[in-house]
Amino acid sequence: MLPNYQNFRRDFLIIFVAAFFLVFSDFLAILWMGLISKFPRPLIQHLLQTLGFLFLLRSVFTRQIFFIWLLVLFFFSFLQWICLSYYGSYLSPMMIFLFFRDFREVIESGNSAGAQLIKPFLMGAIGLIIWNYSYLRNKVLPDSHPWLKGKIQSSVRALILFSILYPIPRTYLTGHTFGKQAKVQELSSVNFYGATSYFLGKILPAKISSSLWAHSSELSQGGSHPPSVSLLVGETHPQRHVIFILGESLGLRHLQLFGYDYETTPELLSLHKQNMLMFRRGVSGGVSTDVSIPMLIQATHGPEASTQVATQEHCLFKLAKRNGFQTAFISVQTQENLQHIINFFCNTELDYFTVGDNSKTIHGESAILDEELLNEAQKLSWDKPQFVLFHQRGSHSPYEMRYPPSEALRTVEKTDSWVTQNIKHYDNSIKYTDKNIAKLISWIRSQTKLPVEVVFTSDHGELLGEDQQWGHVILHPVAAEVPVLYSPSNAPEAFHFREIFSQQGEWVSHQFVSHFLIHLMGYNLLSEYPEENKNYFVMGADLDGLGGFMHVTPQGHGLVRVKE
Repeated sequence: MLPNYQNFRRDFLIIFVAAFFLVFSDFLAILWMGLISKFPRPLIQHLLQTLGFLFLLRSVFTRQIFFIWLLVLFFFSFLQWICLSYYGSYLSPMMIFLFFRDFREVIESGNSAGAQLIKPFLMGAIGLIIWNYSYLRNKVLPDSHPWLKGKIQSSVRALILFSILYPIPRTYLTGHTFGKQAKVQELSSVNFYGATSYFLGKILPAKISSSLWAHSSELSQGGSHPPSVSLLVGETHPQRHVIFILGESLGLRHLQLFGYDYETTPELLSLHKQNMLMFRRGVSGGVSTDVSIPMLIQATHGPEASTQVATQEHCLFKLAKRNGFQTAFISVQTQENLQHIINFFCNTELDYFTVGDNSKTIHGESAILDEELLNEAQKLSWDKPQFVLFHQRGSHSPYEMRYPPSEALRTVEKTDSWVTQNIKHYDNSIKYTDKNIAKLISWIRSQTKLPVEVVFTSDHGELLGEDQQWGHVILHPVAAEVPVLYSPSNAPEAFHFREIFSQQGEWVSHQFVSHFLIHLMGYNLLSEYPEENKNYFVMGADLDGLGGFMHVTPQGHGLVRVKE
């Protein structure tokens, strides 16, 4: 039995206002915190989704229960606003675990946060006042019964309950990744729901069983452990620029710099001959962008990485900001490409943030070339110390989209096999990357009187037919091989940095890259250099370790997997 027209019209108005309230309160909160560029809100999409869900709720619940649902959804958003305000990131499943494990510490941090939490609490208070007024006003209205009756009502209620709870057993039984990493464009309440589902379905059972790393502890004895780091400022507000260029899917085996037959890196080789470039073979922390970049940004490595990433204690942008640097993240990758990793950037510490335009895509793949990074660099002020992360699209497949035809090193023939075509396209993308790196370094140094220290690495390597495998994400040693480059300035203090880099062995880890950057920022690291341990721990496609791991060790000029 459906309600009469007058009651249905009243309910429709209530539902529309409620949806508007949930969606726009989220939009206004993030806008007020200055994070809207990093956490965009597709308002129409959110409004339609919310309307549909609220219509379903009202069809089987009374108005009073309906308003309780609204309060719960608003509370979910409120909790995410608090997390965004303090950390600059959404609440992750691991952060939920840390909340319960380190409850006292969380409360102490909250007490010290002070003014940072004023905005979310004000938004929460305003929202609660609006909700309370609406609830009391509608409580006295007639006909608060659900629209649907009898078995239909019971069936829809059961369906709603099943839909809400279903992701938990699905995640536990199948390893589904819903909620594992927040989507920056999603509603705060939905992200909270996803994080809670993943926490209950994966993190909590794994922690209770204590079996997640049970057999890895022995292997880790010879592996790469995070060295102790003391973030004691050794140089207050250093007057230099620290530039971190982060490549994409760039394996070192196809770089002329490391002995490849084709001239894929003539510019970098020229810098090296001028004593302006040093390089080492590197081991990425993971074989997936969503894993390796958060660990690089948070200066961590190994099986406990997810816990350290969640705390954001050693976030590069935070440390740079603390020691007087202006901070910027500039990427040609789109918001969609980065939706799972922006959340780990301690966004409140960023002075400038820009990513690629989502509209500039071909078949869903970004068509923006890396030369756009130089255009964005021109928007920064180079008279004061900057810590800038330039993020390339580099050599990510499809490789033919990563360079303009005019920059091709190797001609791709129609008669070439698919394998040969892809390798040629990949080499051409590296040649274009080489040009862009050199051009960016040269331009920045021409714009400032301050010393410019530049570090480059790639997020992970790339398989190009080795063992008949292609791409990355696969736990294969080649997918963990990356170049690590350092272009020092001519400043007197750069001699110290040159010395540290030159003391390294042939191979260094991603964690060394993070610590070296922190050192360039003026911090003293109580770490062991060079890295003496030659067994490196590499994560799979999951930051929580649920995608597996491997240990690799250098053999000749490549990595091989340690038998486990």
